[in-house]
Amino acid sequence: QAARLLDSPRGQEQVARFVNEWFSLDSVRSAMRPSVPEFTPAVRDAMVREVEEHFRHVFYDTDAPFQEFYGSNYTFANDVLASFYGLDGSFGPEFIQTPATGRGGPIASGAFMAANAHVERTAPILRAVRSREKALCHAVEPPNSPLASDDIDEQRATAQARVEERAAQGAVSSREFYFLYTDGISACASCHETIINPNFGMEDFDNVGRQRSPAGPNLVFEEISGEQTPVSIDGTLIGVESTAGPTELSYSGAKDLSNKLAETDAVRTCIVRRRLRILTG
Repeated sequence: QAARLLDSPRGQEQVARFVNEWFSLDSVRSAMRPSVPEFTPAVRDAMVREVEEHFRHVFYDTDAPFQEFYGSNYTFANDVLASFYGLDGSFGPEFIQTPATGRGGPIASGAFMAANAHVERTAPILRAVRSREKALCHAVEPPNSPLASDDIDEQRATAQARVEERAAQGAVSSREFYFLYTDGISACASCHETIINPNFGMEDFDNVGRQRSPAGPNLVFEEISGEQTPVSIDGTLIGVESTAGPTELSYSGAKDLSNKLAETDAVRTCIVRRRLRILTG
């Protein structure tokens, strides 16, 4: 009976809803980017469907191992999404499996990257934290003001001054901006030094989920105030089984991280844990 229900149309809708809740995909539907008019509601809806269709494929196709949800070399797109991403091929209104380089799966997806971004910038901190929380079930505590020292306001002012001094020399990438701002604030230091900032290597996607143009080996261009700025996409995930674990994964870009996570036991454990949490509310 369980198998019959899962195979029913309503069961398939529930499977899609699971991955939607798991990665908080619906949040991309309310993401506003006034400077990118082509980032339409239809595009945002299609981004959500992209990940849902991918998970549905892996869930129901017995020839598709679970690793392909993270480590595949394909994604699912319709004509709306293919046009926005610039994918080659012939597409119609229905979602079809299509080869993709540099994207595919829940992390290297437009929905995840656009949801975890700001109106005018990417958000390396959000991407670093959410990838841990969603894919690995890690608990990353929010900034804890009781840990702040008495001179926290002075530390923040110093951090802001560092950013402004650097900006006076030229465009500051989002990666550099958040590194400069978080470096040196004692209440944040331990978390940012090991859990968050080394995991800034997902800047190959812009703030609307499009892939950035290459700028050289392990570099992409980020447009800041009309200026093309080279940005590194090298990153290190320190701690795979837990945030305090000894294992490290070095990667270059979101898809490389996703491919390497696909081979870990941590992502297999996390999907079971996530399903149990959703089922039990």
